[in-house]
Amino acid sequence: MMSEAERFAQEVDQMTEGEDVLPSTRSTLEAQVASLNSQMENIQAQLDKHYRETFAGVSMEFDPGLGESSSQEGTAGGVTADFQTPTSEQELLDFCHAHPEYKQALLDKAKESLGAQAWTTFQARVGSLRLQRGRVGEELAEAQAQLEDRGRQEDSLTRESRPMPPSGAVRAVLVVGFESFNAALYRAAGERLLHLQPPVQLSVFSDRDLDAGKAELAAALKDADVFFGSLLFDFDQVEWLKARIEHIPIRLVFESALELMSSTQVGSFTMGGESKSKGPPPAVQKVLKLFGSKREEDKLVGYLSFLKIGPKLLKFLPGKKARDLRTWLTTYSYWNQGGEGNVVSMFSFLAQACFATSGGVAATPPPPPSETPPTGCIHPEGGMFPDAARYMAWYRRTHPGAAAAPVVAVLLYRKHVVTRQPYLWDLVTALEAGGLLPLPIFINGVEAHVIVRDALTSAHEAALVAAHGRGAASPTLARDAVAVDAIVNTVGFPLVGGPAGTMEGGRQAEVARSILATKNVPYLVAAPLLIQDLAGWSRDGVAGLQSVVLYSLPELDGAIEALPLGGLVRDDIHLLPERVARLAGRVRGWARLRRLEAQERQVAVVLYGFPPGVGAAGTAALLNVPLSLEAMLRHLAEEGYDLGGVDLEALDGEAIVSALRQAAEGLRIARGPAGMRDLEAGLPAGVSISAAEVPPSELKRMLEFPADWGPSEWGPIPFLPDRDTLVRRMEKQWGPLDSYRGIASSSAGGLVITGVQIGKVWIGIQPMLGIEGDPMRLLFDRDLTPHPQYAAFYLWLQEAHGAHAVLHFGMHGTAEWLPGSPLGSSALSWPDVLHGDMPNIYLYAANNPSESLVAKRRGFATVISHNVPPYGRAGLYKQLAELRELLADYREAPGSSEDMRGTIVSLVVASGLEEDVVLEQDGVAFDADTVGDLSLEAFNSFTFRLTQYLQLLEGRLFSSGLHVLGKPPSREESLEYLAAYFGDRVPREALERVAAGESVQDVHVGGAAHPEAPSLLEEAQSIASLLGQNGEELRGLTRALSGQWVQPAPGGDLLRDGPGVLPTGRNIFALDPYRMPSPAALLRGSRAAESILAAHREQNDSAFPETVAVNLWGLDAIKTKGESVAIVLHLVGARPVKEGTGRIARFELIPLEELGRPRIDVLCNMSGIFRDSFQNVVELLDDMFHRAAATDEPEDANFIRKHAQEMAKEGHSQTAARLFSNPKGDYGSMVNERVGASNWESGEELGDTWSSRNAFSYGRGGERGRARPEVLDSLLSTTDRVVQTVDSVEYGLTDIQEYYANTGALRAAAETARRRRGREGAGRVGCSVVEATGREDTPPRELEEVLRLEYRSKLLNPRWAQAMAAQGSGGAFEISQRMTALLGWGATTRFAPGWAWDQAAETYALDPDMADRLREANPEAFRNLLRRCLEAAGRGLWTPGEGVLEGLQQLDADMDAELEGIAVDLQYEGMAAGWNHLRLVDASSHAAVPEERQCVRAASSSHGWPDSPFHLMRVRGLPTWANEGSLGIKLSEVVAGPMRTVLISNYMLDFAWLLSACPDLARAERLIIVHGEGPDKAAAVAREVREAGLASRTTIHQPPLPIPYGTHHSKAFVILFERGVRVVVHTANLIYPDCNNKTQALYTQDFPPAPDATASPFQESLLGYLARLRIPAPAYEPLRRALQRHDFSCARAALVASVPGYHHLAAGHPPWGHLSLRRELARETAFRCAHASTPFLAQFSSLGSVDAKWVDAELAGSAGAGAWRGEGGGTGGMRAPPGIATLVWPTVSEVQNSLEGWLAGRSVPGPASNVCKPFLERYWHRWGGQPVGRQRAMPHIKTYCRFDAATGEVPWYLTASHNLSKAAWGVLQKKGTQLMVRSYELGALHLPSLEAAYLASQWRGYDAVTGACTEQPMPGADPERLRFVAWNRGGAYTPSEDAEGCIRVPIPIPYTLPPAQYKKPEDTAWAVDYPWPGLDHFGCTVEAPYGAFYGLTEDMEWADLGRRP
Repeated sequence: MMSEAERFAQEVDQMTEGEDVLPSTRSTLEAQVASLNSQMENIQAQLDKHYRETFAGVSMEFDPGLGESSSQEGTAGGVTADFQTPTSEQELLDFCHAHPEYKQALLDKAKESLGAQAWTTFQARVGSLRLQRGRVGEELAEAQAQLEDRGRQEDSLTRESRPMPPSGAVRAVLVVGFESFNAALYRAAGERLLHLQPPVQLSVFSDRDLDAGKAELAAALKDADVFFGSLLFDFDQVEWLKARIEHIPIRLVFESALELMSSTQVGSFTMGGESKSKGPPPAVQKVLKLFGSKREEDKLVGYLSFLKIGPKLLKFLPGKKARDLRTWLTTYSYWNQGGEGNVVSMFSFLAQACFATSGGVAATPPPPPSETPPTGCIHPEGGMFPDAARYMAWYRRTHPGAAAAPVVAVLLYRKHVVTRQPYLWDLVTALEAGGLLPLPIFINGVEAHVIVRDALTSAHEAALVAAHGRGAASPTLARDAVAVDAIVNTVGFPLVGGPAGTMEGGRQAEVARSILATKNVPYLVAAPLLIQDLAGWSRDGVAGLQSVVLYSLPELDGAIEALPLGGLVRDDIHLLPERVARLAGRVRGWARLRRLEAQERQVAVVLYGFPPGVGAAGTAALLNVPLSLEAMLRHLAEEGYDLGGVDLEALDGEAIVSALRQAAEGLRIARGPAGMRDLEAGLPAGVSISAAEVPPSELKRMLEFPADWGPSEWGPIPFLPDRDTLVRRMEKQWGPLDSYRGIASSSAGGLVITGVQIGKVWIGIQPMLGIEGDPMRLLFDRDLTPHPQYAAFYLWLQEAHGAHAVLHFGMHGTAEWLPGSPLGSSALSWPDVLHGDMPNIYLYAANNPSESLVAKRRGFATVISHNVPPYGRAGLYKQLAELRELLADYREAPGSSEDMRGTIVSLVVASGLEEDVVLEQDGVAFDADTVGDLSLEAFNSFTFRLTQYLQLLEGRLFSSGLHVLGKPPSREESLEYLAAYFGDRVPREALERVAAGESVQDVHVGGAAHPEAPSLLEEAQSIASLLGQNGEELRGLTRALSGQWVQPAPGGDLLRDGPGVLPTGRNIFALDPYRMPSPAALLRGSRAAESILAAHREQNDSAFPETVAVNLWGLDAIKTKGESVAIVLHLVGARPVKEGTGRIARFELIPLEELGRPRIDVLCNMSGIFRDSFQNVVELLDDMFHRAAATDEPEDANFIRKHAQEMAKEGHSQTAARLFSNPKGDYGSMVNERVGASNWESGEELGDTWSSRNAFSYGRGGERGRARPEVLDSLLSTTDRVVQTVDSVEYGLTDIQEYYANTGALRAAAETARRRRGREGAGRVGCSVVEATGREDTPPRELEEVLRLEYRSKLLNPRWAQAMAAQGSGGAFEISQRMTALLGWGATTRFAPGWAWDQAAETYALDPDMADRLREANPEAFRNLLRRCLEAAGRGLWTPGEGVLEGLQQLDADMDAELEGIAVDLQYEGMAAGWNHLRLVDASSHAAVPEERQCVRAASSSHGWPDSPFHLMRVRGLPTWANEGSLGIKLSEVVAGPMRTVLISNYMLDFAWLLSACPDLARAERLIIVHGEGPDKAAAVAREVREAGLASRTTIHQPPLPIPYGTHHSKAFVILFERGVRVVVHTANLIYPDCNNKTQALYTQDFPPAPDATASPFQESLLGYLARLRIPAPAYEPLRRALQRHDFSCARAALVASVPGYHHLAAGHPPWGHLSLRRELARETAFRCAHASTPFLAQFSSLGSVDAKWVDAELAGSAGAGAWRGEGGGTGGMRAPPGIATLVWPTVSEVQNSLEGWLAGRSVPGPASNVCKPFLERYWHRWGGQPVGRQRAMPHIKTYCRFDAATGEVPWYLTASHNLSKAAWGVLQKKGTQLMVRSYELGALHLPSLEAAYLASQWRGYDAVTGACTEQPMPGADPERLRFVAWNRGGAYTPSEDAEGCIRVPIPIPYTLPPAQYKKPEDTAWAVDYPWPGLDHFGCTVEAPYGAFYGLTEDMEWADLGRRP
């Protein structure tokens, strides 16, 4: 912005209406309040109607006995009451509040009644109305507050009414802008003027009155004689003022917009206008040139110097103009000196000079200006000092203790010093208290750069002078310049130009950078907010012009950090001491880096792992993290950093990343630091594992504010935080910290921090954000908090670890996106809390200046840019290459071969090109069969277009691989950069020589006389040289780590922004927000918009689109300099208007006659970054839309006006709102989160998600995130087209999730809105993509066309695939993410071409070599890739070819096994379908095994359930004695009866089968399904529930496990009957036909209701287990309360539950898993000493998960633990005799049973190597220690027991669900990876003491259905007289007394005991024979049946399978 001084100096060198706002009277405000109340009533009426209609006819019975809240509504007999249709929303809410347990069931019932689509519509409409109600409520509260304020103002005016000015009075109007804090001072001056100069009537206004009080200001200006304005820049305000001050004779405007300053006039002296004689007289011009230096940037400083002598000089010059100039100069002298006295004197002087003839003007001359030096230093103790040197001399003399403190220069605003603003002294004192030595220097603003340049110096500058003489520094550098460690600018304006430069943007930024580079110290900006008040900051964050002044402009200079220090409360500046403390701490942190030697610096490097579960750990966008880590560490070593003596050559980044991934695994975390010790084995010497545990008490301490903080520290913010505010917020979301057991917490409750330590460099992975399935919710809600371990991670780095700096490694992390103020952090903002005082250095891709802004502004980041990967050309491959060759053959002889036509067309179809190159003639489509009928001319045209398309595809660019930090490109890579940049402008052979390093002179362009060749080649050599400076990335990093200033640079990429973005390694910034769009962007955007309109009209019978939705993203706006904004302007028909400095001040409408077409309405969807970074553009666009809506133009020529009027007729307000985004402070649509979690059902649902997240309007005034869903919905319903700009090759539509989540979901939302409003006939919403990736225009294309191009050139392209796969774990992750994006596009836009999915699956999953590479590099990413394919098939987006789906399913199952720690050998590529029967044959003879050998016959029992706590479920293949005998039980016999509530806890669940097996479930009143197999499988269960019509009664819940890949493995039922509770624990998954073919053990028992029952161990364990599942409260609480009202004292078993991880028995922590087992066994006193040596037997699956150490140390130890009774009656210690554990292999019958189940379930046995491990041999008692077959080929029964072969007794017995052992006792397996099973398990332990208590209980044999006790208690039951007996034969099952008087209780053992019996002659090799000719195991055709063999030899090869002997 050119100030009046610069304008004046320039003139010396040259010598040459709208309506005012009505006054906000009490009556108008009352009318507004009444109107808003009416709107609230109307909205509420609509809501009530929707609820009434939706819930009409929905009836539901509820049980008063279940919910405590409803106990008064029923009787003791359980009388039910009906739910009545609500008459209003509140009535429904009241019911749900009174009966929370029924809320979900009620909503499900309504959804079922209404139908899915109608329910979705209802939700959307109700959600929209609720948002409207919230917005109207806000407006109503504001209007009521204004009404109250207005009343107080009117009362005050009545009391303080001033007399009417006398006749002949001088009326002066003073309007101040940025300095409204001085308004009270100026009003006081006006009061003094009434006494000193009675005629002078001074009226004072601020710029706020230009918005709210225009009428009063207009009235004052109408009769004014003097207008005085200062610091006024808003274009609209300036235009308004200019129109109203033209008649005022004296106009004085200082430091404001040029347009307003040009109105200055004092007599004959003017600063503008039509006067021919502008500026000062010639003599004065000559004098002016003598002041100041000759530098351009110093002109303003020289002008200020002239102000002091100018008035004296002009006294001696004749002429009226000189006198008038003297009047102007004198006036400015008074004003510039400031203060109340000078203001009074100024107006007195003006009255005498200009109005002396008016009556009453006092003749006494005013005193001369009271002067304050233009610059100087201040201190509360020492007063004012003339310069920095004298201040420092005084300070060091009077503060000897501060000699070692870092010296910080603090630039202060002189005007604040003059007006004695109290905050200045508080600031200086607070900085001193923070351990700094402040050097407070006040300046006018324009001298800032002079002070920094000439009065300050640094060690770096001193070294330059010492080495190169004073010429190395500024020639004006003072000899006594003060050395500083940092510079803090509290003025908050550009360093060059000050307030006058505020509107100039970066005009003088290069000068500022040059000065700061010489000083080379950190430069920070920290200022009080002078444009925005504190309340607005607290509510909205720093906003509008204030954000530009505090952030955008200083960033151009090179400021590394900016933070607000306080702000306005009314007209007073208030400092927030807590912000000053943060400033002091951060400056101290940077100064410490400067003073420490390299070897002393502690550096914390943070890698990323988001999103969880898909292989993201240790990756970053566009960066190869492992290799970059290696490069960084080697560079640090070269720079002298302490790396602990590590062997630099042995550094392996992948090994470091792998160790970090393993350290973050849940089982290790659960063990705390001890769980990490073995990880160092795979790391090189000098690299160690770092693990710490932060107790909850320590986290609380670190989160609490200092005890002495009170109102004085927090300042006048709207509320006073408590000391533990952060703790309470965290506990509100995550529960009490003391008992928190969640994400990354150990079993002891500590929060575990893991990393790798290399000397003083620590490397860790940033914690995950939340739980899988909802990982980013906390990013988007300011009330939420990060989880405890996330906070502990950063606070531990700050305090315990003592990191001197944190380095965020790549793009990008999550800390800067956490909840808090959108912009302008406070101590309540989580990014501020977590970063604390640590300097934050952030590696970021140079091409993303958009998101890096968030890191800079919210995360205090100093950004170090790195280059993007080299480019590649797509080329042609496979069928595309074949097609190119075929076309070449055809072109040689067109028409000569009719056969070639069909071949070409067939190949086009096979390649999926038929949509891109349409084969038609006269509107008729042709195919391969009919192409012969096509004319030769038409087919030749087709081949021409096809050739063009292949050329387009072949030449498309992609980003090849990933960048390595600091690595210069190779010769080939450099060539690709250059070729991509220059295209066809320079021949490739010339670029090859440039890339080879040849000089420009040696390169010739083929002899052609190209006029631009020399300049192009010179540019090419320059770019090659800059690319070779990638090493600056590492040097920039170490500069930042040493506290040096880092050179700023614009962000962007080479192709789009040119060589200015190179070299990388600099602190990138965005563009000047005042100049968007740039002239070039305006031109390109206009051309793109015109092309979009032309294409749309061509597709729509010449009709113009009424509304076009344009995505405005921060990234593309920055990189294209605003092309997307230009598209909006062109569509609307508007153009930028610039003011004098070049700043765009308005978007004016182009007249319709000039435009020549209708104005298109535009819905602007803004990203959060665009919204926050370009608030000035947002306000300009909003102004444009409002003017367009108000313009009197025909509706068919102005669709904005048309739609605004239509919405007004519907009763909507703000109908011109067109700029929509997320809620303030929020980022993202949440659509990609839902797709990533597979949490969606339809595109319509995702569109509604987008709408609800983007219904918030932004613009001028208070329009900052107002919810206006009704306006958005109306605009969406008229939207005909969506426009998306793509700004770079690296981030195409298919590369990142945000495009489908916004562009795709926006289109889905528009189509939904059109359908709901009856516009289906309007056709699909079009979508234009503008690829602005280079400097040449490319025509906009349709979305689907671009998607096809991108997938062919990238994801499906072997070149891209191989380049990315070569990047290790990061490359695998990138591939995986693009598969998710492919699914996302299908979800939102139905773009799901079969050829894309076919080729993707073929390329990455079904190609064995590629699959092996990806799985080896990043197994999680590979599994995500597989699951996206399976999900696409499951959702109907893709129909895989024959065998493909089965192959993918097998790969997915194998990945599950591998990630659970089980070794996997991929042996089968397919499986035959339809197998349903197997029979055992003898392996030697192939004869059928006799039936008597296949099962043991047993007598059957005819009665019902035997009196046993354990049963075997009846399944096919179970031996007859179990299936038909007295122990056999059907699932339908257990899950049956009049069930009230049923909890079904199962890992894999086929609900349809379960419902058919247990039909009584359909009649249960409430179902709670806890399901853990993943979102897609849970969705399948949900569909089955809906299909069964049970949705209204069912809650489906996935346990929120605190680690990735979590599954819930328990198998249990908890059934609530009217008369009791039934608990069932079983051992197999309920998935058909699995559950019909696998042997299952089952424990079941019923318990009676007993209101007065006391807690029992069984009850405690059951409730603890349920609590761990975290079932939603509405479902869980009623069940919990019911369980508490039952008597579990008669339990025949103890529940043994395990939870994730290895649990230590900490104080106050309930034991789980093996600890629980130990505890229960230790309590048992009935064991006899003889049992100490009896063998422990275990049978379970997945034996590949165990090793010898585990069996010895954990399994046998746990099982053997107990208090063994000795002869003396005492108890011995815990002991486990060695060698007593036995792993029992199943019998032949059990193998048959198991194989049937697995094969029927589409699984196959694996190789013998998985279980034939040497360390297992000594545990096996079958086949001589050589078992064969896969561990999965076993029964699903899981049993553990001790067995005394001599007596047949079983001291105890345990049946457990699938992985009790793995979950509690998981161990290391493949390549050091840990078991990845994260499960909640449940087991039932049977002990003599429990059985004795049961036998003696009055509730023995209790039946929960009938309420009867089926058996009488057995008196005198004594545990010592109790004997469990192994029972595996038929016969009666009744406890009986033996001859010794002992009670013998039979226990069903699923296998023959003792183990010795397993070694029988008949246990020879066996085989499976399946008699179905046609298909074998491998899917091959065969002619005869054959057998597959098992058990032949240890080294049997899989090749032997399928071959007959």
